[in-house]
Amino acid sequence: MFKITGLNHVGIAVTDLDATLSDFKIKFGLGGADIVDSKELGLKMGLINTGNCILELMEPKDKNGTVAKFLEKQGRNAIHHIAFSVDSDLDEVSKEMKRLGVEMLYPKSVIGVLGHPVNFCHPKFTSNILVELCDVGYESRRK
Repeated sequence: MFKITGLNHVGIAVTDLDATLSDFKIKFGLGGADIVDSKELGLKMGLINTGNCILELMEPKDKNGTVAKFLEKQGRNAIHHIAFSVDSDLDEVSKEMKRLGVEMLYPKSVIGVLGHPVNFCHPKFTSNILVELCDVGYESRRK
């Protein structure tokens, strides 16, 4: 059995990344975002490390992508997903989730924007909340 070791990040879909980054900097003092342009995901992202959690601000560049469709449905900026770190190999965790009746979005984990293996639990099995699982310790286990 695996354990959740903490909240890794919160994914927030935004219509205007620059405006949101400016707003968060002025109102909350959260600056110094790393900007990632992921052509593969069709997203421009601002990653803000708050010290104990990352805010993953996602602006869609692909109008047909899942985040763009999510924003269209929401009609405004909104939390898209929450991501938990796990203490075990993510492919094994995904198998355990399947045994618990949770459908995973990918058959095997993929490398996420933050550089570690990730997989998503389909929201219809997690109270309509998109949950991402992150294997942040995979490097230390590979040694």
